[in-house]
Amino acid sequence: MASILKVNTIQDATNSTTAMSIDSSGRVSRPVRVGFKIGASTHNQSSNLAGTITQYNNLRTTVGDFNDGNYNTSTCVYTVPVAGVYMTGCHAFSYQTNHVEVFVMQNGNCVGGNQQNGTTNASNYEVATFCTVTNCSVGDLLTAHANNSKYHLNTQSSFFYAFLIG
Repeated sequence: MASILKVNTIQDATNSTTAMSIDSSGRVSRPVRVGFKIGASTHNQSSNLAGTITQYNNLRTTVGDFNDGNYNTSTCVYTVPVAGVYMTGCHAFSYQTNHVEVFVMQNGNCVGGNQQNGTTNASNYEVATFCTVTNCSVGDLLTAHANNSKYHLNTQSSFFYAFLIG
């Protein structure tokens, strides 16, 4: 037996907090997004980065960055609050002719990354960017990492992100 549920807003029973709204065209909006997008805090053309990329600590709300409160801008670690499938990735540039590699670690294990061999023209930059999906459990730790090479990070187009997709 089929049924039709006609509602515009779904709220939790305890606090009447809106969890989801549906407009007359069928578009669904959720007031709380699980995840983050965070930018680089410095414009640095010669950072020698190894391990966790600690420059991803700038919440730039003017360009759509967001943080559900679980990304620690001091440690640059995201603690997964809700189990599910997450899309994650990061974006950085090679510095002149340097080989660079960026990747995301989940609990110390690489879940995806990309590398760029630099350019033969020292005044140009090549981009190392990627995205992947990974299944996360509550409490998993996500971090962006680098391979000990020179990067070009800038405050406008260098970023790290993860968000729940289902």
